[in-house]
Amino acid sequence: MRLLKQICSIALSAGMLLSPVASVMAAEGVTQTAAEETIESVVSENEDAVEYASGYTGLANYGGNVWRYQVNGTVQWNYTGLVQYYGTWYYVEKGTLNWNYTGLTNYYGTWYYVENGRLNWGYTGLTNYYGTWYYVEKGVLNWKYSGLTNYYGMWYYVEGGILNWKYTGLAKYYDTWYYIEKGVLNWNYTGYTDYYGTRYYVEKGVLVWNYSPF
Repeated sequence: MRLLKQICSIALSAGMLLSPVASVMAAEGVTQTAAEETIESVVSENEDAVEYASGYTGLANYGGNVWRYQVNGTVQWNYTGLVQYYGTWYYVEKGTLNWNYTGLTNYYGTWYYVENGRLNWGYTGLTNYYGTWYYVEKGVLNWKYSGLTNYYGMWYYVEGGILNWKYTGLAKYYDTWYYIEKGVLNWNYTGYTDYYGTRYYVEKGVLVWNYSPF
């Protein structure tokens, strides 16, 4: 009987010793769970934020579709021009990607056509830059082109890559000669015109080779 009481006393003492340890373990479990929930909530609230290495050079997403150009981790507020990002060229203005810009930009001596902040390699036609119209071919200003080009249903005469508003005369386009008046093809003109010392007859804007007044 005395032995049984001693055993019960020892078991009770052991239980008292283990209770604080269990409480500490339970507390640690709650703390760890709370910490994990906190981290998850932070990540969820900042899902648009992107972290970059300290030496990163290129476009960096600042959230809300705001992109800035960095060099070695520093935003280049003075930079305006093109930046390549995953195979696409974007237009940056004063360090920030400008999604609203459409027009020409110079990059290492070559002029490119940008549309809504992206270089548009597929565009061929006219574009206005500070009051002058230029001829763009496949996204690049073509200084060598002279001839006609269609822009929103109207035909214009380009000379050396620039729309020539002063030109009046004939222009060849795919083996046909057309009459240009002040830089625009005039479909309403019928009559004679001189071209390098020779007089030609035009009917409704097109040169008629075999015309005879009789």
